[in-house]
Amino acid sequence: MNTNDILRGTPILLPTRAASSGLAVNKTEYVVVDGMTSYVYIFSFDGIFKGAVPTLRPYRKLTYSIDTDSYYALGCDCGNEIYTLNCRFEETDRAFAENVSHLTDISLYPESECGEKLLLSSPHEVNVFSKSGIQITEIRKKGRDIFYNSFVKTECATAEGITKNCEEYVRLSVNCEETILALPFCVTLKNLFVTDGGGIYGFFSKNYVNNYVVPIYENDTVNSRFFSALLKNSF
Repeated sequence: MNTNDILRGTPILLPTRAASSGLAVNKTEYVVVDGMTSYVYIFSFDGIFKGAVPTLRPYRKLTYSIDTDSYYALGCDCGNEIYTLNCRFEETDRAFAENVSHLTDISLYPESECGEKLLLSSPHEVNVFSKSGIQITEIRKKGRDIFYNSFVKTECATAEGITKNCEEYVRLSVNCEETILALPFCVTLKNLFVTDGGGIYGFFSKNYVNNYVVPIYENDTVNSRFFSALLKNSF
């Protein structure tokens, strides 16, 4: 399989030539972190590097809230801390997710009627939490056969980055119809994210430092080119 058939997207390359660990999208640009340095790296939507902003600590994952113009981030270690950053990437709050010891990704829950809620992925489960770290409800039940790398949800679609039997998959569910793609070994999903318009994108790496932003589901349409490489209906 030609990996170029999968990674037809916007290339993102850190000026340090280090590997990226996560990406968030705000109203005007991409924000990238590497989990090692105390910076966030800003890119235009066409992949042009715009600058680096110093932060209090390294972050490995983050997500953006358009309602509050702020970010929620995970620290560089493998703990359960959740950091809130303002639009200048200054820390304004910190919380601990209860009942979990290790978080793998963070995103926003779309159906929040009583304040913003977070979707937190941990190795073998996905749950909804309050911003203060209180567990609200279960999305994916705890189990040992699947490792959850990333999880996002919109009003009509769900996308998951999962690992099973040492093989990595992207699973997309739209209106109860499910599609699963097995990624080649040289490609890794860093995280999934949702745009302001409800599109679902993936942030992928190829051979460690080469990163790509790839649309998966946008304008009520599945990216058929992305899912044409290795389609699987089930495990």
